[in-house]
Amino acid sequence: MRFASVLASLVASSVLTLATTAHADDDEPATRSPGVAIGLSVAGGVVGVLGGALTYTALGDSEPAVGMVFAGAGAFLLAPTAGQWYAGRIVTPGLGLRAVGTVLALSAIKPPCDGLSACDPHEDRFNKPLLTAAVAIGVGGLVWDVATAGAAADDFNREHARITVAPTALSARDGLVPGLAVMGSF
Repeated sequence: MRFASVLASLVASSVLTLATTAHADDDEPATRSPGVAIGLSVAGGVVGVLGGALTYTALGDSEPAVGMVFAGAGAFLLAPTAGQWYAGRIVTPGLGLRAVGTVLALSAIKPPCDGLSACDPHEDRFNKPLLTAAVAIGVGGLVWDVATAGAAADDFNREHARITVAPTALSARDGLVPGLAVMGSF
């Protein structure tokens, strides 16, 4: 159980760090860095894998802590999307895939033996084929969000590009000449 407690602490501190890092201030920058978006998604992916490990470890106990199970599943579901959220995308295909994978993984858990039903208390608590499919789908969603985070930041920058036109006066031989200045941020 000590390993699970340490893992839970790591997951919780990592999620809090990501939430603080991905928070936008009131003076929101006009652009998003593709490198930061990818970094947040990679860090979120690590937190997600730790969350999945936490869930699996907690379920290995005879009396799993429900809070730890859902905290780990929640970290796996949400944390890898941090880079996408930074880039302005709230719902992504990767998040959808991880949601499906999380539901499948949680449904792969066999109920514990309560002594009343005919079951072997030493039997594995998981439906292995369903759990394998769930992990594959979830990891596919994780990879999707990491792989598309940089493009999401580029899309944000393209959508929020600004062009400003301002009148100006230029110095010429004959005096001041009116003109226009065009400025842009891309």
